[in-house]
Amino acid sequence: MSTANHLRLMVDYDLVDVETLAKLNTLGALDIKTTIELGYTSRTKDPQLIWEGTIKEKRILLTADYRTIKASKFIPCKHGGIIVIQHPRPTPELVHAYMKVLLQSGQRKFVKKHFTRINRERLNILTHKAEPVIVEFDGKPNLRKIIQRV
Repeated sequence: MSTANHLRLMVDYDLVDVETLAKLNTLGALDIKTTIELGYTSRTKDPQLIWEGTIKEKRILLTADYRTIKASKFIPCKHGGIIVIQHPRPTPELVHAYMKVLLQSGQRKFVKKHFTRINRERLNILTHKAEPVIVEFDGKPNLRKIIQRV
């Protein structure tokens, strides 16, 4: 199976469990490796994961570390891409649902090299341009509407 059009994810240790990985693999449009598989540990500092990991590995970091990984520290186009699940305890079902919304939104092309934040209300992709790409959805989550396209 070709992975040419798949999002190449590097799943952070905070989301690495068998059930979450299995659910993500059911989406089909993802090429998934964990940070552990790529040689990083739970003690690897965020800047190393982002500056080195996303660029060297050519992968987008998927993490739930919304408290320390912020767009103000890791500005768009200076890394391979970051997707932050903004929830204190994301379940495998929630991670799956959020990533499914991202894939179905038609906006995944903007994720590479940009900073994406997903919470219960919206998917917000911060690009190097002034206007972010925002996709609103209801709390289930289900795709509601695309607010802004870059």
